[in-house]
Amino acid sequence: MSDTPKAHKAVIIGWDGATFDLMDPWIKEGKLPNIARFMKEGTSGKLQSTVPYFTYPAWTSFLTGKNPGKHGVFDFTERVPGTHGIQFVNAKRVRSKTVWSLLSSSGKRVACMGVPVSYPPESINGALICGFDAPGAASEADQTSMHPPELLNELRENVGPYITSANIMGLMSEDKHEEALKEILSVIDQKAKTALYLLNREAWDVFMVLFGESDLIGHHFWRFTDPNSPLYTKSSSRMVSNAIFEVYKRLDDWLPKILEACPADSIKIICSDHGFGGSGDHVLYMNKWLADNGFLAFRGGGPKAGLKMRIINKAKFWGLRFLPPKVKAYIFRRKQGIANKMESYLRFGGIDWSKTRAFSEELPYLQTIWINVKDREPSGVVEAGSQYDQVVAELKKKLQDWTDPITGEKVVTQFIHRDDVYEGDYKERSPDVLLRCTYPNGYAYQGKSSVQSATTVSIERLALDAPGAEKFYAAKSGTHREFGILAAQGPMIPSGRTIEGARLMDVIPTLMYLLGEPVPEDMDGVVLTKAIDDEFVTKRPLVAGEADTQTAGSEDRTYATEDEELINKRLQELGYLD
Repeated sequence: MSDTPKAHKAVIIGWDGATFDLMDPWIKEGKLPNIARFMKEGTSGKLQSTVPYFTYPAWTSFLTGKNPGKHGVFDFTERVPGTHGIQFVNAKRVRSKTVWSLLSSSGKRVACMGVPVSYPPESINGALICGFDAPGAASEADQTSMHPPELLNELRENVGPYITSANIMGLMSEDKHEEALKEILSVIDQKAKTALYLLNREAWDVFMVLFGESDLIGHHFWRFTDPNSPLYTKSSSRMVSNAIFEVYKRLDDWLPKILEACPADSIKIICSDHGFGGSGDHVLYMNKWLADNGFLAFRGGGPKAGLKMRIINKAKFWGLRFLPPKVKAYIFRRKQGIANKMESYLRFGGIDWSKTRAFSEELPYLQTIWINVKDREPSGVVEAGSQYDQVVAELKKKLQDWTDPITGEKVVTQFIHRDDVYEGDYKERSPDVLLRCTYPNGYAYQGKSSVQSATTVSIERLALDAPGAEKFYAAKSGTHREFGILAAQGPMIPSGRTIEGARLMDVIPTLMYLLGEPVPEDMDGVVLTKAIDDEFVTKRPLVAGEADTQTAGSEDRTYATEDEELINKRLQELGYLD
């Protein structure tokens, strides 16, 4: 009899943004019995996300086993090289093979549902349903969102329409919070039913389903569920006050049904791309800080330019939403990339480039800085080499001294240069500097556009009742944290063990190893042998595969013009854009 371990099938269940910070108390109270049992009978632990710990780079690192410097995805948008233009990111920008491509090449049958940065879908050996980066109207998937395209009609006939992401912004803006929660729960149910249909349709070698609703609920409903939050908004609805738990409970209810549809001896993995926590009412204006410290200059004197920016922002948020479809289509045909251009102008329109050495995109969820380098930036003033190094060193010193006048605490906990965290051919797509900041009273800072604001300070407390604050905070009362969750079961995975030091990009190399597949030698992730039975590791030596040197992505436009505004609107609804 051969000592070679048996080949097993595998299922991966993603709970986007899930965190033990919330789950552990509920598990101790017996409120999440199914994930509690799963963890007790398997191995579990915290899962470190990417830098930055945001959805697009995180799930792409998960699918490739590589750091963003190798796969090329750093955020929801990217700078257009040589310009100040912005464009939305999708699978065309992924510069490395995904696990689905690798397994398809070895003859495995695979299926994946709902993972972002998957549009347009790969032609894999199986089925792929794109995540929320698919531009279907009202977030309903169409044939362009699936491989093979005919899967759409099959699902409609047997399960019903597939919704990539719950549309709740309209309901939330009308204070119909309970109805919005019910919509989120309904989308979970529909995704779970779709997963069960596909699992019963075919014995997949590897199957994955991602539920993004555990992330969505945190962005929108943290303020209703956390009485300690500075953004706390008391709700008369018990259901709304427990909204985040309601979503976790619904996911927990579906967990055994999905697992029962898989072979009993399959490898089962539950994971999230990052954790979650509360956002606060302390707002950073990064470009104002850069201006105050001699790194940036504004054009137009501030208030007048700011008024123009605010008018454009309102046009972006409201005008395009209420235009008749025929008029909107005409604008998109005539004005190529209008959504991208508006976003680009809102980020960079008020900067005097001739007097600027460093600038920020001022994202709501992440503080980053670009150096205005000659020959890289369209109006660069900083010479590459020693002058660049001098600017970086000056930035680091001054940022490490930056103190919040409200709390008296340092703002920045870690100054990260991209060379310190990324390696690979595409690290230049990242900002030069990424900042990790403190959490005033346990709640994250929020970023806001300097030129759209009337304030003259780089940090302010924007109270919930301040003009425009409620709209700004609507989808931003919760945000990401560095550590997500990992739990695994399988014949070769010990029960009751805690895994420490696991990273998101370790999951796929570990899965490849457990399946008996070669692990490409240029994957940055490692096999988590401490989560695997010693006897299994002894019998199955690691086989290194060839490095994946191909560039799977393209430089084509990521979206058709008529789809750009749909993606812009969806990112607003998810809380990632203003």
